[in-house]
Amino acid sequence: MPNEETIVLCHACGCDISDDVSMMGADEHDYCCDCWDARFGYCHVCDEQFNIDELLSCDAGWVCAECNDDDDVTYDPNRQTGCSDYSKMGSQRCFGVEIETDTCNGHASALRGSVWGAKNDCSVNGKEFFSSILNGNAGLEAVAKIASVARRNDWNVDDNCGLHVHFDMRTENSDGMKSIALAYLLSADVWSQFVAEERRDNHYCGPNNTDIGELYQTDNFYAWTGRQGRYYWINFAAYHNHRTFEVRSHQGTCNEKEICNWIRGHAIFMDWASNAGWAKVRNMFLTADTAGRFDIIARIWADAGADDLVDYYKDKAEQYQTEDSCCDNW
Repeated sequence: MPNEETIVLCHACGCDISDDVSMMGADEHDYCCDCWDARFGYCHVCDEQFNIDELLSCDAGWVCAECNDDDDVTYDPNRQTGCSDYSKMGSQRCFGVEIETDTCNGHASALRGSVWGAKNDCSVNGKEFFSSILNGNAGLEAVAKIASVARRNDWNVDDNCGLHVHFDMRTENSDGMKSIALAYLLSADVWSQFVAEERRDNHYCGPNNTDIGELYQTDNFYAWTGRQGRYYWINFAAYHNHRTFEVRSHQGTCNEKEICNWIRGHAIFMDWASNAGWAKVRNMFLTADTAGRFDIIARIWADAGADDLVDYYKDKAEQYQTEDSCCDNW
């Protein structure tokens, strides 16, 4: 039986709103979407919520006073000029990449004026490099360029560093995004075996506590994402701010193959889940064990012409072997 609808009052206008579509303000009161948009916003740098009059406009977007004082953005990326070749990528979905580093000597002269920007991040000793919106084979080539710079200049990452990838949801409708979200919630055990153990319960990318029933019942996906936490391995809250889903679980790396395969694997999986729909995703993943779920994902990749990903992530799962390995059937 579905839960009975809970009605709350908007703290600003006093209208009745379903708890399913209400939004929590920075003052921890409930608001309708219109009143929230008029009063609150997110800092582009730290992604925290603030009253609208506490945010400042700059080249990077809206920022809070602290991030503005830090002069956090070293330089901004140029836009990618477009792409018509998706043969290697296997998906036309746009993406953006964030690479955290411990050391990054020679980055400014090598990357300034490229599709990569750089900024300080309080969680790492080096810079966080962030791309413009990328897509297709040209996007993968942009990753190859920064990986080449990192290799030539002996960049390093440590256990504090992560690789975050944003995947574009601007062309998805609510049903498509709900199906993608469900696919990730039901296959989290598989994806977790492709990353280092220390990332699985990391404060910045831990397991999601998302209520699947609430996800299914929501009729306002935008408001639902606004109530999700940011620091989960699959960050649905990114849609509320950036119209993306962010995959945060991968450990820090500057390796071209690791980054590009991670991007390709997720983009192809998201395309499949959106097209499959809620019922098919649920029926395929819900009763399968970890090895069976890996088999489903492997077939999705193979059907998209990305057979190389199957062997690559089979090896990754064996490298980061756990008691309930997704490779048990292979």
